[in-house]
Order: sequence, then C-alpha cells, then structure tokens
Amino acid sequence: MKKIILLVMLVFSLNAYSQSEINYESAKLSLFSGDLLDGELRSQYADLSQLKYVYNSKNELYTAEIKINIDNDIATSDAFWLMLILKENTAFYSWSILNGQGKGIVRSFVHSTSKNGERTFIQGQDCLSEMITKGKYTLTISVKEIPKTSDFMILRAGVNSYEYYNGIKHAVQMQGNITKVFNKF
Repeated sequence: MKKIILLVMLVFSLNAYSQSEINYESAKLSLFSGDLLDGELRSQYADLSQLKYVYNSKNELYTAEIKINIDNDIATSDAFWLMLILKENTAFYSWSILNGQGKGIVRSFVHSTSKNGERTFIQGQDCLSEMITKGKYTLTISVKEIPKTSDFMILRAGVNSYEYYNGIKHAVQMQGNITKVFNKF
C-alpha cells in the first residue's frame, strides 16, 4: 500500500513543479533533493536555440555544455538521477554526462514516448559506469543543426533515495510506450 501511495504522489509531483530557465551565459543544472512531502519538484528548461554550441567536425554535431555541481557527498542510500523531457519536434539529437575528466559515464537509460509524442529520457546512478560523488560533472546536449526558433527541453535532476528514483522511473514507464532501453556495453 505504501508503494502505491508513493507512486500516486510521484505521478502528481511529476506534473506539479516549479520551472526556471537556464542561465545561458553560465548554464548550470540545479538539483532536487528531499522527499515528495518537501514541496514541488523543481525543473529547468533550456531553449535549444539559445545554448552556446561548439561544432564537432568529427561527429558533425553541435554540442552545448550544462554544468552539474554536486556540492555534498551523496549518502549510500541516495541516488543521482537525470530526466530530459522533449516535445515531438525538436532539434535534440543526443546527450551524455561527463565526469570531471571529460569522460562519458552514461551506460544506459530508459526512453519512453507518451501518447502525445513527448519523449522522456531518464537515467540514474544505476545506469552510470561510475558513482556520482561530490564534484563537477557536465551534461552535454548535441544537435545536428542549431534551431533558428525557440525549441524547449525540460531538465530535471536530483539526489534522492533509490525508492524515490525507482518511483520516478516507474512513473515515466507508465506514461507511454517504452520505445528504447539503450545500453552502451
């Protein structure tokens, strides 16, 4: 019964949240921590047309960086997680999380598509090739072409209990069709 109540509250919290826009001069992701009862789930949004990109001729992609700073040690009972929410028609191509040495650490993630075409990507500590600890990380966003008009993506990240993270992942899976579970290894 407790898990059902947690899941219901989680679904409501995914829909009831406060949003702020990323600072494009110094793009940084803020982290949600705490419990469902602590209030709204904070989100940020980024206009893909406003991010600062660098062209990678090898991959023929434009890549923007958003910093993720983990200011405190993460308890062993907690997990880092990241969610990207995209509308149907978006310039978004790919993403990755890089550690402090610039090495990609994403091993897998869940990708679902809702009935209205919205795509949600979620991955957490269990989907990374190394533990997230106190330190600096980078979220990279890649596009094939920089959009000429506004193109928004919602970003959510947090450090919460594994039960909370698993509840979010389950809520994402329930919202639509799971179209892909990606594993690099």
